[in-house]
Amino acid sequence: MARIIAGDQSFNIEPSIGPSSGSTPIQPVTSFGSATASLAVTLAGASVTLVVLGGAPEAAVVDELVTDLWLLGDFPMRYRLWAVWQDFDSQGDDRVSFQAVTYERLMNRRLFGAGGLLASAVDVGTIVWDAIQHTQAKPGGDLGITAGNIVTGVTTSVDWLPGQNIGSVLEEMMNATNCYWVIDSELQLHVYSRDAAVPIVEPLMWGINVHEMQRASAGVGFANSVFASGSAATVPVFSTHPDIATDPRGLWETAIARPNDFTQAYLQEAADGELAISYLGLSHWNVTYVTEHWIGASRISPGDRAVLVVPSSLAGPASPPPTVNVECVSMTMSFTGDGALEVGAVFNELPAD
Repeated sequence: MARIIAGDQSFNIEPSIGPSSGSTPIQPVTSFGSATASLAVTLAGASVTLVVLGGAPEAAVVDELVTDLWLLGDFPMRYRLWAVWQDFDSQGDDRVSFQAVTYERLMNRRLFGAGGLLASAVDVGTIVWDAIQHTQAKPGGDLGITAGNIVTGVTTSVDWLPGQNIGSVLEEMMNATNCYWVIDSELQLHVYSRDAAVPIVEPLMWGINVHEMQRASAGVGFANSVFASGSAATVPVFSTHPDIATDPRGLWETAIARPNDFTQAYLQEAADGELAISYLGLSHWNVTYVTEHWIGASRISPGDRAVLVVPSSLAGPASPPPTVNVECVSMTMSFTGDGALEVGAVFNELPAD
């Protein structure tokens, strides 16, 4: 197992691979010098990328779409090999690059079958589990996922039709209900409400436990009027903020397409929800940690909530410090010498109380 030293802290991790049908890996991955891993509560960014030598023992186990990658140690995760590339270079080296993705992302390649999924005022966690059970019941569809903690206390209604992409509609529901879901290294499903998250004890402070902070533009995603179109059974609608006539920013419009919304009420709800999010104009933050602080103290993970202590700046946001949701944690690991670990995170600001 690789041990990464940072100050007086250490972090243990061992990439290993094996058949996805098994519960444990069969071959450690040792013939590489670096790796990049990301964990996320959205389907976009959760993956691991590794490069191994084509003549290494682990290369013989790599089977695209069949092999699983485990990250064992202090931050256990399990991924499926999604894409594999092989490169024979001018120096005669044979290198195999592979990307593995979390089991949540596999839902982007699953569709609802006959009957779809209909639920009225049901806990969000139950709906996610029902969707996964639906696809796992198909021939060849069983991924071995089981239910863990799926009670969120948040209810919603859905009417998903045959042919709809399961990953897409789950992501849409998570955004609408302020929840998130993860499948852990034991392939257990867990669903949580973001509103139940408690801020981590240690605030994130530039120059103390954070090397760098970048605040992304909030204006790019701002809108005070939203146009929404649905199926042929609905009439397109606008949702407009009541203060738009006096807003010094003027009119900023955006459009969303909801072709699978078959009722006017669902379409209006979608437009109103998009307006509520777009009008807030909240910033996104990218943070690079002081590694030993992440290892020894915060060990912050996607779904957590944190407080950023932002340096004073005439261009910066006003105090109090923003409270943020953790969207993604990325780890770049080097295993030469004592090893090195760089940890970054992406945060979304929360509206002020």
